[in-house]
Amino acid sequence: LISAPERKNGFTIIELLVVISIMFLVFGVGYANYRDFQRREYLNSAVRMVESDLRLAQGLALAGSKPQDTGNPCLTGPLEGYLFWRRFAYDPAIPQLATYEIYALCPDFANREIVKGPITLPDRISLTGLPSGNRFTFLSLARGTDQSANVVLNFSYVGSGLPNKTLTIYPSGRIE
Repeated sequence: LISAPERKNGFTIIELLVVISIMFLVFGVGYANYRDFQRREYLNSAVRMVESDLRLAQGLALAGSKPQDTGNPCLTGPLEGYLFWRRFAYDPAIPQLATYEIYALCPDFANREIVKGPITLPDRISLTGLPSGNRFTFLSLARGTDQSANVVLNFSYVGSGLPNKTLTIYPSGRIE
């Protein structure tokens, strides 16, 4: 009599290939979702950073607080307000990162004292939507801004396909 061949324990090559294929699919989807999450958080952190600095300028202007460094024009001159100035736009061709600065105006643009900056936005983050001259001022003592219309700052992560984020500064000085 011929006996049946013994069955050995283990996995066939087909079973192993199916499991490995499923692992690659799960990893690929997970990695793509992680990259999107990382880019969204990168953009959100840039928006929060600028919003924080805008609130700093707004708060200093509301209080009428002058910088106390010796030799600055604010010690003897009147405080006009605090200026937010985007110095450079993001340009991947150069490459150049977007940067901004905050100044105390005492009493005008010619007599300004740097308060914070230059601050560089993260790579691939673009900041647009500033008025002519790429700057605006929070006027001192609760007088709002020097703009008659809303300033809508647009933030984008260049080349990511993510939707833009915005910050709106109203003529009254309110930030949303």
